[in-house]
Amino acid sequence: MDGSRVRRGVLAESAVFGIFAVVSAAMLLASSLLGPAGWAVVLLLGHPLLSLALAAWDTVRSEKVNWLWCVVPPVVQALEILVFMNPTALPFVVLVALGGALGLGLGYAILRARRV
Repeated sequence: MDGSRVRRGVLAESAVFGIFAVVSAAMLLASSLLGPAGWAVVLLLGHPLLSLALAAWDTVRSEKVNWLWCVVPPVVQALEILVFMNPTALPFVVLVALGGALGLGLGYAILRARRV
């Protein structure tokens, strides 16, 4: 594998995690549009589903399982919670890690189905 392919792969990985960070922050900032409990909808459904979808897509796109989907989104969400909210919402980070893990499983299942 030549160096340019490695650099493009790293850039693609970084771009996908960047997309997660930007969309996640936008969802959290726009959560007030959903009403007084909008933040709960975003933390309970929005972020885990976003993590699941992007992890599955990234697994299918790169044709390999990247375990960073169980680490990076929870760290990004924890930082967003500490900046935009208060630390009492930190337990929701577990749901994002679970969403990433389920997304990896879904992406792997899609890859296996394609190979058969």
